[in-house]
Amino acid sequence: MMLFDCAARRSSVTARDRHEELQALLGRALVDETFRRDLLNGHRRECAAEYALSADEREAVLGVRASDLQSFAAGLESWLQAASSPTSGRSLVAAA
Repeated sequence: MMLFDCAARRSSVTARDRHEELQALLGRALVDETFRRDLLNGHRRECAAEYALSADEREAVLGVRASDLQSFAAGLESWLQAASSPTSGRSLVAAA
């Protein structure tokens, strides 16, 4: 029996799977009113800390300026599009 190599698994993550934790954060914000309120009202760092976000994802989450979930999600979508662009090294703050 061969043991599963977690490091190898992490390195084989597809682009689609890469932002799974970011998707989980947004999904929770959709269904959990308290989490959504905290995310949008000054407790974003604490909310983000509950997820295994990459440094870039964490920066994006903390950098979005939004007072409602729709605007927050739109800001993250802009960051994701910029981040997936082959010529882009922009951060969310620069894209917003």
